[in-house]
Amino acid sequence: MKKRVLLPFILVVFVLTAIAFAIYSEFALEKAVARVESILARKLLMEVKIKGAQISFLSQEASADLIEVRKDNVPVISAGKCSVTNLIGLVTGSYRTLNIHCRDSKIDIAILKGALSKKNKQIKTSENDGKSGTLSFPVNFSVGDLTLAYGKIKEMISVDMSFDAGEGVARIKRESNGESGFIEILFSLVKKNATVRFENIDLGGFGKLASEMSDLQILEGTVSGISSIEKNGDQIHADVDASIEKFGIIHPFVDEKKFKMPFVRYVGKIDADMEKKEVTFEQSRISLGGISGTLSGRYSPKTKLIFIDLKKIEINRLETIVRDSRFKDFLFGGYIDMEIRYFKDDELGESFSLAGNVIDPIQLSGRLNYLNLPFEYAFNSNSEKVRTFIVGPNNIDYADTQSIPEHLKWAVLVSEDAGFYVHKGVDFREIDAAVRDNMKKKKFRGGSTITQQLAKNLFLERKKTMIRKFREAILAVELDATLSKRRQLEIYFNIIEWGPNIFGISEASYYYFGKTPMELTPLESAYLASIIPGPYKYNFQFRKKEISEKWKKRLRNILGLMNETGHLDLADYNKALLDELVFREN
Repeated sequence: MKKRVLLPFILVVFVLTAIAFAIYSEFALEKAVARVESILARKLLMEVKIKGAQISFLSQEASADLIEVRKDNVPVISAGKCSVTNLIGLVTGSYRTLNIHCRDSKIDIAILKGALSKKNKQIKTSENDGKSGTLSFPVNFSVGDLTLAYGKIKEMISVDMSFDAGEGVARIKRESNGESGFIEILFSLVKKNATVRFENIDLGGFGKLASEMSDLQILEGTVSGISSIEKNGDQIHADVDASIEKFGIIHPFVDEKKFKMPFVRYVGKIDADMEKKEVTFEQSRISLGGISGTLSGRYSPKTKLIFIDLKKIEINRLETIVRDSRFKDFLFGGYIDMEIRYFKDDELGESFSLAGNVIDPIQLSGRLNYLNLPFEYAFNSNSEKVRTFIVGPNNIDYADTQSIPEHLKWAVLVSEDAGFYVHKGVDFREIDAAVRDNMKKKKFRGGSTITQQLAKNLFLERKKTMIRKFREAILAVELDATLSKRRQLEIYFNIIEWGPNIFGISEASYYYFGKTPMELTPLESAYLASIIPGPYKYNFQFRKKEISEKWKKRLRNILGLMNETGHLDLADYNKALLDELVFREN
């Protein structure tokens, strides 16, 4: 009888105890979740929500279907299928290690970028309220499958992090084509500093993210290096030593094709003011394919400043940056010094300066000696050969220097390259003036010397990119060291385009005026010099058989320069001002 009464009683007590334990467990779980949400929200300055939390006291494990970090109620970071072990240590206050593991997680970089760009007034409050929010027990955190997303581009990484009392280490790893790279971050939330080490990070995949955010396409390369970072209030200081091997990019400003560089390195100090949103770097060392120099600058929403100083760069080394088939057998001695300064301020405006010098250039190979003899020239437009002809006496339209009047030579020189007989292929002062003029008038003017134009016509494509201009400058220095100034002018006058399918001065003088070069007047010479920058663009004047008052002023300027420099006497100058320009009838 007693057994029959006792058994139901025990069963009732057990059930009541189980219910009470479940209620307490749920209460404890809610308390723990709320505490974690509060700590993370305070540290991240964003909303944190933990959904679908469950707990098992038998295994001392809690889990959550989803952990979300939100900014203005928009998901920024989501972590799915998370589990937490040793949770009782958090609830009861025993200092046991807390282990957290998540998978199927995602960070939307586009939304995160927008969220971080908004000024959050809580930042100063959270730093000065005397509450650190630091967890008082060790925590291990890992994410097995973390997706970095930007639009349609996605990259998968894994993250492992351990920290205790504000000190910790985080490791980020990505597998790509069987090769692994990692980032390791040693950090202190108390001291507000960190050391970041990265090794063999494949830029190919992350370059897809960069291409989504800008015109730059990073195709390949591996980056390694180390950086120490310190934060003091709004100030962040970083010492950086980073290098990229086998760097390959595509950008319309750089080159129309993939541009590769074997090695890039940056060593220097970077300072950031978060309040002013300003970044500065002073006397940093840069190395581009073995070409070394210093880099300084400042960037803020209102002001941009950059200064690059390259001293005694070997031209042979310089060539390795842009080497292709057009530099076969290139062997050259000499150096280049160069200083570049760029400044832009919303209130003070924009300025640019370039200073440089070519030192002791000497041709060490015979690869361009054929240009001292008659040679076959193939005009190339957009990689399609349009016309081929001989540059030499066997061509009936060939004009040697004796067949070109002095006033024609100097009309072209004062218009295109006043320092032709002084510079060594490139004129840094003219490039400097051209860039300044471009910024002022918002129009493009190349600043190329006659030797650079010759290099472009002989060897290069017509599209305007940074690498093409770089190749052009190197080839111009080589041409100037190989050919006499007389021979450079002779080739130039015989191969450049003066109109649609009009090549050389003999064809040009007949096409426009029905004359030989020796018969051209100073005014006609000035006109031919004036159309060199745009032989197609300015051809309408010949078709209409008239020129505008603005163009007449341009011709008077050329004639005036010829007179001022002693290459057109006063009588011929005054006569040219009174002459009328008469085009040949079609």
